[in-house]
Amino acid sequence: MVSPRPALAAPSALLFLLACGGGGGGGGGATTTPAAPVIASFAASPATLTAGQATTLSWSVSGATTLGISPGVGTVTGTSVQVSPAASTTYTLTASGAGGAATATATATVVPAPQITSFTASPVVVPPGGSATLTATFAHGSGVVDGGIGAVTSGAGVLTGPLASGRTYTLTVTNPAGSATSATATVAVSPAFISPVSPADPVRTVGTDTAFSATVTGIPDTRVAWSASAGAITPAGVWTAPAQPGPVTVTAASVAVPSVKASTTVQVVAAPEISAFGAQPSTVSPGGSAVLTATFSGGTGTVDNGIGPVASGVGVPTGPLAASRTYTVTVANAAGAVVTRGTTVGVGTTVEILSFTATPSALTLGESAVLKGIFVNATSAQVDHGVGVVASGAEAVVAPSGTTTYTLTAMGPGGPALRTATVTVHPAPAIQGFSAQPAVVPPGTGSTLTATFTGGAGSVDQGVGPVSSGVGVPTGPLASPRTYTLTVANALGRTATATAFVDLLAAPAGLTYATNPASYSVGAPIPPNVPSSSGGPVSAYAVTPGLPSGLALDPATGVVGGTPLAVTPQASYTVTASNAAGSAT
Repeated sequence: MVSPRPALAAPSALLFLLACGGGGGGGGGATTTPAAPVIASFAASPATLTAGQATTLSWSVSGATTLGISPGVGTVTGTSVQVSPAASTTYTLTASGAGGAATATATATVVPAPQITSFTASPVVVPPGGSATLTATFAHGSGVVDGGIGAVTSGAGVLTGPLASGRTYTLTVTNPAGSATSATATVAVSPAFISPVSPADPVRTVGTDTAFSATVTGIPDTRVAWSASAGAITPAGVWTAPAQPGPVTVTAASVAVPSVKASTTVQVVAAPEISAFGAQPSTVSPGGSAVLTATFSGGTGTVDNGIGPVASGVGVPTGPLAASRTYTVTVANAAGAVVTRGTTVGVGTTVEILSFTATPSALTLGESAVLKGIFVNATSAQVDHGVGVVASGAEAVVAPSGTTTYTLTAMGPGGPALRTATVTVHPAPAIQGFSAQPAVVPPGTGSTLTATFTGGAGSVDQGVGPVSSGVGVPTGPLASPRTYTLTVANALGRTATATAFVDLLAAPAGLTYATNPASYSVGAPIPPNVPSSSGGPVSAYAVTPGLPSGLALDPATGVVGGTPLAVTPQASYTVTASNAAGSAT
Protein backbone atom coordinates (compact mmCIF):
# COMPACT_ATOMS: atom_id res chain seq x y z
CA MET A 1 0.00 0.00 0.00
CA VAL A 2 1.32 3.40 -0.92
CA SER A 3 0.43 6.49 1.10
CA PRO A 4 2.23 9.49 -0.39
CA ARG A 5 2.21 12.55 1.80
CA PRO A 6 4.00 15.51 0.04
CA ALA A 7 5.68 17.77 2.51
CA LEU A 8 5.33 20.85 0.25
CA ALA A 9 2.67 21.52 -2.34
CA ALA A 10 3.91 22.11 -5.90
CA PRO A 11 3.42 25.78 -7.10
CA SER A 12 0.41 26.32 -9.29
CA ALA A 13 1.70 29.49 -10.99
CA LEU A 14 4.77 31.58 -11.53
CA LEU A 15 5.32 34.59 -9.30
CA PHE A 16 6.57 37.64 -11.24
CA LEU A 17 8.52 40.33 -9.44
CA LEU A 18 8.22 43.71 -11.21
CA ALA A 19 10.59 46.61 -10.61
CA CYS A 20 10.27 50.14 -11.95
CA GLY A 21 13.15 52.54 -12.34
CA GLY A 22 13.45 56.26 -13.20
CA GLY A 23 14.11 57.34 -16.69
CA GLY A 24 12.14 54.43 -18.13
CA GLY A 25 15.29 52.52 -18.81
CA GLY A 26 14.66 49.56 -16.38
CA GLY A 27 13.84 45.81 -17.11
CA GLY A 28 12.07 42.82 -15.25
CA GLY A 29 12.88 39.02 -14.23
CA ALA A 30 11.14 35.77 -12.69
CA THR A 31 12.15 32.71 -10.33
CA THR A 32 10.58 29.08 -10.05
CA THR A 33 10.09 27.04 -6.74
CA PRO A 34 11.39 23.39 -7.20
CA ALA A 35 8.72 20.60 -7.09
CA ALA A 36 8.60 18.17 -4.09
CA PRO A 37 9.51 14.47 -4.68
CA VAL A 38 6.67 12.11 -5.73
CA ILE A 39 6.38 8.47 -4.44
CA ALA A 40 4.35 6.56 -7.01
CA SER A 41 4.51 3.19 -5.18
CA PHE A 42 6.04 1.52 -2.12
CA ALA A 43 5.25 -2.15 -1.31
CA ALA A 44 6.55 -5.35 0.40
CA SER A 45 6.58 -8.59 -1.61
CA PRO A 46 5.59 -10.96 -0.22
CA ALA A 47 3.45 -8.93 2.17
CA THR A 48 3.02 -11.99 4.45
CA LEU A 49 6.05 -14.18 5.22
CA THR A 50 7.16 -16.90 7.63
CA ALA A 51 9.51 -16.02 10.47
CA GLY A 52 13.10 -16.32 9.26
CA GLN A 53 12.24 -15.58 5.62
CA ALA A 54 12.96 -12.35 3.67
CA THR A 55 10.74 -9.91 1.80
CA THR A 56 11.59 -7.29 -0.82
CA LEU A 57 10.69 -3.63 -0.34
CA SER A 58 10.35 -1.94 -3.76
CA TRP A 59 9.43 1.60 -4.76
CA SER A 60 8.95 4.02 -7.59
CA VAL A 61 10.04 7.62 -6.78
CA SER A 62 10.69 10.77 -8.84
CA GLY A 63 12.13 14.16 -7.93
CA ALA A 64 14.20 12.89 -4.97
CA THR A 65 17.88 13.24 -4.28
CA THR A 66 17.99 10.88 -1.25
CA LEU A 67 15.90 7.93 -0.06
CA GLY A 68 15.69 6.41 3.43
CA ILE A 69 13.68 3.55 4.98
CA SER A 70 12.95 3.07 8.66
CA PRO A 71 13.06 1.23 10.94
CA GLY A 72 16.39 -0.50 10.68
CA VAL A 73 17.18 -0.07 6.96
CA GLY A 74 18.64 3.43 6.56
CA THR A 75 19.65 5.20 3.32
CA VAL A 76 18.84 3.24 0.15
CA THR A 77 19.43 3.58 -3.60
CA GLY A 78 17.92 1.98 -6.63
CA THR A 79 14.34 0.66 -6.61
CA SER A 80 14.36 -2.21 -4.04
CA VAL A 81 16.00 -3.68 -0.95
CA GLN A 82 15.59 -7.05 0.82
CA VAL A 83 14.77 -7.20 4.56
CA SER A 84 14.20 -10.04 7.08
CA PRO A 85 11.97 -8.70 9.86
CA ALA A 86 11.74 -10.74 13.07
CA ALA A 87 8.16 -9.57 13.65
CA SER A 88 5.43 -7.80 11.70
CA THR A 89 6.80 -4.39 10.75
CA THR A 90 5.49 -1.24 9.03
CA TYR A 91 8.30 0.36 7.03
CA THR A 92 8.33 4.10 6.15
CA LEU A 93 10.01 5.34 2.94
CA THR A 94 11.14 8.99 3.04
CA ALA A 95 12.05 10.67 -0.27
CA SER A 96 13.87 14.02 0.03
CA GLY A 97 14.75 16.62 -2.63
CA ALA A 98 15.22 20.34 -3.24
CA GLY A 99 11.44 20.82 -3.20
CA GLY A 100 10.91 19.09 0.17
CA ALA A 101 10.14 15.49 1.27
CA ALA A 102 7.45 12.82 0.78
CA THR A 103 6.70 9.62 2.77
CA ALA A 104 4.90 6.30 2.15
CA THR A 105 4.43 3.13 4.22
CA ALA A 106 4.46 -0.62 3.50
CA THR A 107 3.70 -3.38 6.01
CA ALA A 108 5.37 -6.84 6.14
CA THR A 109 3.32 -9.29 8.24
CA VAL A 110 5.43 -12.05 9.88
CA VAL A 111 3.68 -15.30 10.89
CA PRO A 112 5.13 -18.27 12.82
CA ALA A 113 6.36 -21.35 10.95
CA PRO A 114 3.84 -24.22 10.87
CA GLN A 115 4.62 -26.83 13.53
CA ILE A 116 3.58 -30.48 13.92
CA THR A 117 3.93 -31.88 17.44
CA SER A 118 2.60 -35.35 16.67
CA PHE A 119 0.67 -37.35 14.07
CA THR A 120 -0.40 -40.81 15.20
CA ALA A 121 -2.70 -43.68 14.29
CA SER A 122 -4.50 -45.78 16.88
CA PRO A 123 -4.42 -48.70 16.58
CA VAL A 124 -1.45 -49.00 14.23
CA VAL A 125 -2.57 -52.47 13.09
CA VAL A 126 -6.19 -53.28 12.22
CA PRO A 127 -7.92 -56.38 10.81
CA PRO A 128 -9.13 -56.34 7.19
CA GLY A 129 -12.11 -53.96 7.00
CA GLY A 130 -11.15 -52.30 10.29
CA SER A 131 -10.45 -48.61 10.79
CA ALA A 132 -8.06 -46.51 12.86
CA THR A 133 -8.22 -43.04 14.38
CA LEU A 134 -5.73 -40.46 13.11
CA THR A 135 -4.88 -37.70 15.59
CA ALA A 136 -2.74 -34.68 14.68
CA THR A 137 -1.38 -32.08 17.08
CA PHE A 138 -0.12 -28.96 15.31
CA ALA A 139 0.03 -25.15 15.49
CA HIS A 140 0.43 -22.04 13.34
CA GLY A 141 -1.40 -23.28 10.30
CA SER A 142 -4.25 -25.32 8.86
CA GLY A 143 -3.95 -29.11 8.61
CA VAL A 144 -4.95 -31.44 5.76
CA VAL A 145 -4.56 -35.24 5.62
CA ASP A 146 -4.44 -37.05 2.28
CA GLY A 147 -6.07 -40.37 1.45
CA GLY A 148 -9.55 -38.84 1.35
CA ILE A 149 -9.42 -37.52 4.94
CA GLY A 150 -9.26 -33.77 4.21
CA ALA A 151 -9.07 -30.88 6.68
CA VAL A 152 -8.38 -31.78 10.32
CA THR A 153 -8.40 -29.94 13.63
CA SER A 154 -5.45 -30.10 16.01
CA GLY A 155 -6.07 -32.62 18.77
CA ALA A 156 -9.29 -34.01 17.24
CA GLY A 157 -9.25 -37.62 15.99
CA VAL A 158 -10.64 -38.60 12.60
CA LEU A 159 -11.50 -42.10 11.36
CA THR A 160 -9.73 -43.61 8.34
CA GLY A 161 -12.77 -45.66 7.38
CA PRO A 162 -12.57 -49.40 6.52
CA LEU A 163 -9.14 -50.50 5.24
CA ALA A 164 -8.48 -53.45 2.95
CA SER A 165 -4.70 -52.94 2.97
CA GLY A 166 -2.07 -50.94 4.82
CA ARG A 167 -1.82 -47.23 4.12
CA THR A 168 0.48 -44.34 5.00
CA TYR A 169 -1.27 -41.02 5.58
CA THR A 170 0.47 -37.65 5.19
CA LEU A 171 -0.46 -34.61 7.29
CA THR A 172 0.41 -31.24 5.74
CA VAL A 173 0.20 -28.04 7.83
CA THR A 174 0.35 -24.73 5.91
CA ASN A 175 0.55 -21.24 7.46
CA PRO A 176 -0.89 -18.01 5.93
CA ALA A 177 2.46 -17.31 4.24
CA GLY A 178 2.24 -20.57 2.32
CA SER A 179 5.03 -22.34 4.23
CA ALA A 180 4.25 -26.00 4.86
CA THR A 181 5.53 -28.93 6.91
CA SER A 182 4.40 -32.55 6.90
CA ALA A 183 4.41 -35.79 8.90
CA THR A 184 3.21 -39.33 8.24
CA ALA A 185 1.33 -42.05 10.12
CA THR A 186 1.00 -45.63 8.91
CA VAL A 187 -1.85 -48.07 9.54
CA ALA A 188 -1.06 -51.73 8.80
CA VAL A 189 -3.71 -54.33 7.99
CA SER A 190 -3.19 -57.85 9.34
CA PRO A 191 -5.49 -60.83 9.89
CA ALA A 192 -4.00 -60.92 13.37
CA PHE A 193 -5.93 -58.79 15.84
CA ILE A 194 -5.50 -58.17 19.55
CA SER A 195 -8.28 -57.04 21.84
CA PRO A 196 -7.93 -53.94 24.04
CA VAL A 197 -5.99 -54.52 27.24
CA SER A 198 -8.26 -55.07 30.25
CA PRO A 199 -8.62 -53.40 32.69
CA ALA A 200 -8.34 -50.17 30.68
CA ASP A 201 -6.59 -47.08 32.11
CA PRO A 202 -6.73 -48.18 35.75
CA VAL A 203 -5.38 -46.33 38.78
CA ARG A 204 -3.18 -48.45 41.04
CA THR A 205 -1.19 -48.02 44.24
CA VAL A 206 2.61 -48.39 44.20
CA GLY A 207 3.75 -51.97 44.78
CA THR A 208 0.35 -53.59 44.17
CA ASP A 209 -0.44 -56.39 41.69
CA THR A 210 -2.88 -56.25 38.76
CA ALA A 211 -3.79 -59.08 36.38
CA PHE A 212 -4.15 -57.80 32.80
CA SER A 213 -5.67 -59.70 29.89
CA ALA A 214 -5.78 -59.43 26.09
CA THR A 215 -6.77 -61.89 23.37
CA VAL A 216 -5.12 -62.52 19.98
CA THR A 217 -7.49 -63.66 17.21
CA GLY A 218 -7.31 -64.24 13.46
CA ILE A 219 -4.19 -66.48 13.50
CA PRO A 220 -3.43 -69.97 14.93
CA ASP A 221 -0.79 -68.76 17.38
CA THR A 222 -2.75 -66.87 20.05
CA ARG A 223 0.13 -66.38 22.48
CA VAL A 224 0.51 -62.93 24.05
CA ALA A 225 3.79 -61.29 25.12
CA TRP A 226 3.53 -58.74 27.94
CA SER A 227 5.74 -55.73 28.69
CA ALA A 228 5.57 -52.65 30.91
CA SER A 229 7.43 -49.34 30.85
CA ALA A 230 7.94 -49.59 34.63
CA GLY A 231 7.36 -52.20 37.31
CA ALA A 232 7.49 -55.95 36.63
CA ILE A 233 5.10 -58.11 34.61
CA THR A 234 4.91 -61.92 34.37
CA PRO A 235 4.36 -63.94 31.18
CA ALA A 236 0.77 -64.41 32.39
CA GLY A 237 0.16 -60.62 32.47
CA VAL A 238 0.34 -60.13 36.26
CA TRP A 239 1.92 -56.69 36.72
CA THR A 240 3.49 -55.33 39.91
CA ALA A 241 3.39 -51.53 40.12
CA PRO A 242 6.73 -49.74 40.61
CA ALA A 243 7.70 -48.00 43.83
CA GLN A 244 7.47 -44.55 42.24
CA PRO A 245 4.15 -42.89 41.27
CA GLY A 246 3.54 -41.83 37.67
CA PRO A 247 2.08 -43.10 34.39
CA VAL A 248 3.07 -46.61 33.23
CA THR A 249 2.29 -48.15 29.85
CA VAL A 250 1.37 -51.85 29.86
CA THR A 251 1.56 -53.47 26.39
CA ALA A 252 0.25 -56.78 25.07
CA ALA A 253 1.69 -57.98 21.74
CA SER A 254 1.08 -60.99 19.52
CA VAL A 255 4.05 -63.38 19.82
CA ALA A 256 3.63 -64.41 16.18
CA VAL A 257 3.06 -60.85 14.83
CA PRO A 258 4.80 -58.45 17.27
CA SER A 259 3.49 -55.36 15.43
CA VAL A 260 -0.03 -56.35 16.47
CA LYS A 261 -0.28 -54.92 19.95
CA ALA A 262 -2.47 -52.99 22.33
CA SER A 263 -1.63 -50.97 25.41
CA THR A 264 -3.19 -49.20 28.34
CA THR A 265 -1.88 -46.48 30.64
CA VAL A 266 -1.85 -47.11 34.36
CA GLN A 267 -1.73 -44.16 36.73
CA VAL A 268 0.39 -45.26 39.66
CA VAL A 269 -0.34 -43.28 42.82
CA ALA A 270 1.38 -43.17 46.19
CA ALA A 271 0.11 -45.42 48.95
CA PRO A 272 -1.96 -43.66 51.60
CA GLU A 273 -0.05 -43.28 54.85
CA ILE A 274 -1.00 -42.05 58.30
CA SER A 275 1.98 -40.90 60.35
CA ALA A 276 0.02 -39.72 63.39
CA PHE A 277 -3.52 -39.44 64.79
CA GLY A 278 -4.18 -38.27 68.32
CA ALA A 279 -6.48 -36.35 70.64
CA GLN A 280 -5.52 -33.43 72.84
CA PRO A 281 -6.30 -33.94 75.64
CA SER A 282 -6.73 -37.72 75.50
CA THR A 283 -9.04 -37.74 78.58
CA VAL A 284 -11.74 -35.21 79.34
CA SER A 285 -14.38 -34.69 82.01
CA PRO A 286 -18.01 -35.48 81.14
CA GLY A 287 -19.23 -32.78 78.73
CA GLY A 288 -15.67 -31.86 77.80
CA SER A 289 -14.20 -31.67 74.27
CA ALA A 290 -10.89 -32.65 72.66
CA VAL A 291 -9.13 -31.68 69.44
CA LEU A 292 -8.35 -34.47 66.95
CA THR A 293 -5.29 -34.05 64.67
CA ALA A 294 -4.31 -36.44 61.88
CA THR A 295 -1.07 -36.26 59.91
CA PHE A 296 -1.20 -38.20 56.64
CA SER A 297 -0.18 -38.27 52.98
CA GLY A 298 -1.06 -40.02 49.74
CA GLY A 299 -4.83 -39.53 49.91
CA THR A 300 -7.83 -37.71 51.38
CA GLY A 301 -8.77 -38.10 55.03
CA THR A 302 -12.10 -38.44 56.85
CA VAL A 303 -12.91 -39.04 60.52
CA ASP A 304 -16.01 -40.94 61.66
CA ASN A 305 -18.47 -40.16 64.46
CA GLY A 306 -19.73 -37.04 62.69
CA ILE A 307 -16.38 -35.32 62.13
CA GLY A 308 -16.14 -35.72 58.30
CA PRO A 309 -13.32 -34.62 55.95
CA VAL A 310 -10.09 -33.43 57.57
CA ALA A 311 -6.87 -31.86 56.34
CA SER A 312 -3.49 -33.24 57.31
CA GLY A 313 -2.08 -31.47 60.35
CA VAL A 314 -5.24 -29.40 61.00
CA GLY A 315 -7.05 -30.04 64.29
CA VAL A 316 -10.83 -30.48 64.51
CA PRO A 317 -12.92 -30.43 67.73
CA THR A 318 -14.89 -33.46 68.90
CA GLY A 319 -17.66 -31.46 70.55
CA PRO A 320 -18.95 -32.28 74.06
CA LEU A 321 -18.51 -35.92 75.11
CA ALA A 322 -20.65 -37.79 77.64
CA ALA A 323 -18.75 -41.09 77.33
CA SER A 324 -15.43 -42.34 76.04
CA ARG A 325 -15.30 -42.50 72.26
CA THR A 326 -12.92 -43.94 69.69
CA TYR A 327 -12.41 -41.97 66.50
CA THR A 328 -11.02 -43.51 63.31
CA VAL A 329 -9.33 -41.54 60.54
CA THR A 330 -9.53 -43.16 57.10
CA VAL A 331 -7.15 -42.08 54.31
CA ALA A 332 -7.95 -43.29 50.76
CA ASN A 333 -6.05 -42.69 47.51
CA ALA A 334 -7.40 -42.53 43.95
CA ALA A 335 -6.81 -46.28 43.48
CA GLY A 336 -9.11 -47.12 46.38
CA ALA A 337 -6.32 -48.17 48.77
CA VAL A 338 -7.30 -47.37 52.34
CA VAL A 339 -5.45 -47.08 55.64
CA THR A 340 -6.99 -46.33 59.03
CA ARG A 341 -5.86 -45.35 62.48
CA GLY A 342 -7.83 -44.82 65.66
CA THR A 343 -7.52 -42.69 68.75
CA THR A 344 -9.69 -42.58 71.84
CA VAL A 345 -10.87 -39.71 73.96
CA GLY A 346 -11.55 -41.10 77.42
CA VAL A 347 -14.35 -39.86 79.68
CA GLY A 348 -14.38 -41.06 83.32
CA THR A 349 -11.92 -43.19 85.28
CA THR A 350 -12.83 -46.94 84.77
CA VAL A 351 -10.32 -49.02 82.78
CA GLU A 352 -11.77 -49.73 79.35
CA ILE A 353 -10.50 -51.29 76.14
CA LEU A 354 -12.12 -49.34 73.37
CA SER A 355 -10.68 -51.37 70.51
CA PHE A 356 -8.12 -54.09 69.78
CA THR A 357 -7.43 -54.83 66.13
CA ALA A 358 -5.12 -56.83 63.88
CA THR A 359 -4.31 -55.30 60.48
CA PRO A 360 -4.54 -57.21 58.27
CA SER A 361 -6.64 -59.85 59.97
CA ALA A 362 -5.66 -62.44 57.33
CA LEU A 363 -2.20 -62.89 55.79
CA THR A 364 0.03 -65.33 53.96
CA LEU A 365 2.65 -67.30 55.91
CA GLY A 366 5.78 -65.15 56.16
CA GLU A 367 3.88 -61.85 56.15
CA SER A 368 3.22 -59.68 59.20
CA ALA A 369 0.28 -57.94 60.87
CA VAL A 370 0.01 -54.94 63.19
CA LEU A 371 -1.75 -55.25 66.56
CA LYS A 372 -3.08 -52.06 68.12
CA GLY A 373 -5.15 -51.59 71.26
CA ILE A 374 -6.94 -48.42 72.32
CA PHE A 375 -7.71 -48.25 76.02
CA VAL A 376 -8.20 -45.67 78.77
CA ASN A 377 -7.63 -45.43 82.52
CA ALA A 378 -5.24 -48.40 82.50
CA THR A 379 -2.31 -48.73 84.87
CA SER A 380 -0.68 -51.34 82.57
CA ALA A 381 -1.52 -53.48 79.54
CA GLN A 382 0.01 -56.43 77.74
CA VAL A 383 -0.60 -58.83 74.85
CA ASP A 384 0.09 -62.56 75.07
CA HIS A 385 1.97 -64.84 72.62
CA GLY A 386 5.22 -63.06 73.41
CA VAL A 387 4.14 -59.54 72.42
CA GLY A 388 4.45 -58.15 75.95
CA VAL A 389 3.69 -54.73 77.44
CA VAL A 390 1.92 -52.26 75.16
CA ALA A 391 0.74 -48.64 75.37
CA SER A 392 -2.62 -47.35 74.19
CA GLY A 393 -2.48 -46.58 70.48
CA ALA A 394 0.97 -48.20 70.09
CA GLU A 395 1.50 -50.67 67.26
CA ALA A 396 3.07 -54.12 67.68
CA VAL A 397 4.21 -56.07 64.61
CA VAL A 398 3.65 -59.85 64.70
CA ALA A 399 4.42 -62.61 62.18
CA PRO A 400 2.60 -65.73 63.40
CA SER A 401 3.44 -69.12 61.91
CA GLY A 402 -0.21 -70.16 62.09
CA THR A 403 -3.64 -68.75 62.83
CA THR A 404 -3.37 -67.05 66.24
CA THR A 405 -5.80 -65.32 68.60
CA TYR A 406 -4.11 -62.53 70.59
CA THR A 407 -5.52 -61.29 73.92
CA LEU A 408 -5.03 -57.75 75.20
CA THR A 409 -5.28 -57.46 79.00
CA ALA A 410 -5.57 -53.95 80.48
CA MET A 411 -5.21 -53.49 84.25
CA GLY A 412 -6.79 -50.56 86.10
CA PRO A 413 -9.77 -49.43 88.15
CA GLY A 414 -12.64 -51.91 87.69
CA GLY A 415 -10.34 -54.22 85.70
CA PRO A 416 -8.89 -56.23 84.25
CA ALA A 417 -10.41 -55.57 80.81
CA LEU A 418 -9.90 -58.15 78.05
CA ARG A 419 -10.22 -57.99 74.26
CA THR A 420 -9.09 -60.44 71.57
CA ALA A 421 -7.99 -60.14 67.91
CA THR A 422 -7.39 -63.08 65.57
CA VAL A 423 -4.85 -63.24 62.75
CA THR A 424 -5.69 -65.94 60.19
CA VAL A 425 -2.59 -67.35 58.44
CA HIS A 426 -2.93 -68.87 54.97
CA PRO A 427 -0.16 -71.00 53.47
CA ALA A 428 1.97 -69.41 50.76
CA PRO A 429 1.44 -70.79 47.27
CA ALA A 430 4.40 -72.96 46.22
CA ILE A 431 5.10 -74.94 43.06
CA GLN A 432 7.23 -78.06 43.43
CA GLY A 433 7.13 -79.01 39.78
CA PHE A 434 5.45 -78.33 36.44
CA SER A 435 6.35 -80.39 33.38
CA ALA A 436 5.10 -81.70 30.06
CA GLN A 437 5.45 -85.41 29.23
CA PRO A 438 6.48 -85.94 26.57
CA ALA A 439 8.18 -82.58 26.11
CA VAL A 440 8.48 -83.19 22.34
CA VAL A 441 5.49 -84.50 20.36
CA PRO A 442 4.68 -85.09 16.69
CA PRO A 443 2.51 -82.40 15.01
CA GLY A 444 -1.20 -82.96 15.60
CA THR A 445 -0.64 -84.86 18.85
CA GLY A 446 -0.57 -83.62 22.43
CA SER A 447 1.29 -83.89 25.69
CA THR A 448 0.27 -84.28 29.32
CA LEU A 449 0.90 -81.42 31.77
CA THR A 450 1.48 -82.36 35.40
CA ALA A 451 1.76 -79.79 38.18
CA THR A 452 2.76 -80.39 41.79
CA PHE A 453 1.92 -77.52 44.12
CA THR A 454 0.66 -76.55 47.57
CA GLY A 455 -0.93 -73.58 49.28
CA GLY A 456 -3.51 -72.60 46.70
CA ALA A 457 -5.60 -73.40 43.65
CA GLY A 458 -3.84 -74.08 40.34
CA SER A 459 -4.76 -72.96 36.86
CA VAL A 460 -2.99 -73.33 33.50
CA ASP A 461 -3.43 -70.87 30.62
CA GLN A 462 -3.79 -71.64 26.89
CA GLY A 463 -7.30 -72.97 27.50
CA VAL A 464 -6.31 -75.74 29.95
CA GLY A 465 -8.01 -74.19 33.01
CA PRO A 466 -8.05 -75.41 36.66
CA VAL A 467 -5.73 -78.27 37.57
CA SER A 468 -5.19 -80.50 40.60
CA SER A 469 -1.78 -81.09 42.12
CA GLY A 470 -0.25 -84.33 40.83
CA VAL A 471 -3.01 -84.97 38.28
CA GLY A 472 -2.02 -84.81 34.62
CA VAL A 473 -4.15 -82.94 32.10
CA PRO A 474 -3.93 -83.24 28.27
CA THR A 475 -2.93 -80.30 26.12
CA GLY A 476 -4.93 -81.48 23.11
CA PRO A 477 -3.47 -81.64 19.57
CA LEU A 478 -0.71 -79.09 18.89
CA ALA A 479 0.07 -77.42 15.58
CA SER A 480 2.98 -75.34 16.92
CA PRO A 481 5.31 -75.23 19.96
CA ARG A 482 3.61 -73.78 23.00
CA THR A 483 4.54 -72.47 26.45
CA TYR A 484 2.07 -73.15 29.25
CA THR A 485 2.00 -71.05 32.45
CA LEU A 486 0.84 -72.51 35.75
CA THR A 487 -0.47 -69.99 38.30
CA VAL A 488 -1.14 -71.03 41.90
CA ALA A 489 -3.09 -68.51 44.00
CA ASN A 490 -4.06 -68.69 47.66
CA ALA A 491 -7.19 -67.25 49.27
CA LEU A 492 -5.54 -63.82 49.60
CA GLY A 493 -4.57 -63.57 45.94
CA ARG A 494 -0.87 -64.24 46.46
CA THR A 495 0.49 -66.13 43.46
CA ALA A 496 3.35 -68.33 42.28
CA THR A 497 3.98 -69.19 38.63
CA ALA A 498 5.95 -71.71 36.59
CA THR A 499 6.10 -72.60 32.89
CA ALA A 500 6.35 -75.78 30.81
CA PHE A 501 7.26 -75.88 27.12
CA VAL A 502 6.02 -78.45 24.58
CA ASP A 503 8.05 -78.64 21.36
CA LEU A 504 7.05 -80.32 18.07
CA LEU A 505 8.95 -83.40 16.88
CA ALA A 506 10.77 -83.03 13.53
CA ALA A 507 11.25 -85.91 11.09
CA PRO A 508 14.82 -87.24 10.59
CA ALA A 509 16.72 -85.68 7.68
CA GLY A 510 20.09 -85.86 5.94
CA LEU A 511 20.86 -89.54 6.72
CA THR A 512 24.46 -90.48 5.87
CA TYR A 513 26.95 -93.26 6.83
CA ALA A 514 30.57 -92.87 7.87
CA THR A 515 31.65 -95.30 5.11
CA ASN A 516 29.71 -95.14 1.85
CA PRO A 517 30.30 -96.90 -0.50
CA ALA A 518 31.81 -99.77 1.51
CA SER A 519 33.87 -102.82 0.46
CA TYR A 520 34.68 -105.61 2.94
CA SER A 521 36.70 -108.82 2.97
CA VAL A 522 35.06 -112.21 3.50
CA GLY A 523 35.75 -113.61 6.95
CA ALA A 524 37.07 -110.35 8.41
CA PRO A 525 34.93 -108.47 10.99
CA ILE A 526 34.05 -105.05 9.66
CA PRO A 527 34.44 -101.84 11.70
CA PRO A 528 31.02 -100.47 12.80
CA ASN A 529 29.59 -98.30 10.03
CA VAL A 530 27.85 -95.53 12.04
CA PRO A 531 25.02 -93.38 10.66
CA SER A 532 24.43 -89.68 11.27
CA SER A 533 21.40 -87.50 10.57
CA SER A 534 19.85 -84.10 11.22
CA GLY A 535 16.29 -83.18 12.12
CA GLY A 536 14.47 -85.04 14.88
CA PRO A 537 15.79 -88.10 16.82
CA VAL A 538 15.57 -91.49 15.11
CA SER A 539 13.44 -94.14 16.79
CA ALA A 540 14.05 -97.01 14.35
CA TYR A 541 16.22 -98.06 11.39
CA ALA A 542 15.39 -100.51 8.58
CA VAL A 543 17.23 -101.63 5.40
CA THR A 544 16.07 -103.02 2.06
CA PRO A 545 17.00 -105.36 0.56
CA GLY A 546 18.53 -107.46 3.32
CA LEU A 547 22.30 -107.03 3.88
CA PRO A 548 24.77 -109.69 2.64
CA SER A 549 25.17 -112.84 4.74
CA GLY A 550 27.03 -112.15 7.97
CA LEU A 551 26.23 -108.39 8.09
CA ALA A 552 23.39 -106.88 10.14
CA LEU A 553 21.75 -103.45 10.76
CA ASP A 554 21.04 -102.55 14.41
CA PRO A 555 17.38 -101.37 14.25
CA ALA A 556 17.87 -99.11 17.28
CA THR A 557 21.20 -97.44 16.42
CA GLY A 558 21.39 -97.97 12.65
CA VAL A 559 25.01 -99.26 12.98
CA VAL A 560 26.03 -101.83 10.31
CA GLY A 561 28.33 -104.54 11.69
CA GLY A 562 29.29 -108.25 11.51
CA THR A 563 31.58 -110.48 9.46
CA PRO A 564 30.90 -111.09 5.72
CA LEU A 565 30.48 -114.84 5.08
CA ALA A 566 30.41 -114.94 1.28
CA VAL A 567 31.41 -112.92 -1.75
CA THR A 568 28.48 -110.76 -2.85
CA PRO A 569 28.23 -108.60 -5.99
CA GLN A 570 28.21 -104.87 -5.42
CA ALA A 571 24.65 -103.62 -4.77
CA SER A 572 22.79 -100.62 -3.34
CA TYR A 573 20.95 -100.91 -0.03
CA THR A 574 18.41 -98.38 1.23
CA VAL A 575 18.45 -97.56 4.95
CA THR A 576 15.38 -95.77 6.34
CA ALA A 577 15.61 -93.76 9.60
CA SER A 578 12.19 -92.96 11.05
CA ASN A 579 10.30 -91.48 13.99
CA ALA A 580 6.67 -90.57 14.64
CA ALA A 581 7.01 -87.41 12.52
CA GLY A 582 8.41 -89.05 9.35
CA SER A 583 11.49 -90.66 7.86
CA ALA A 584 14.68 -90.11 5.85
CA THR A 585 16.68 -92.49 3.60
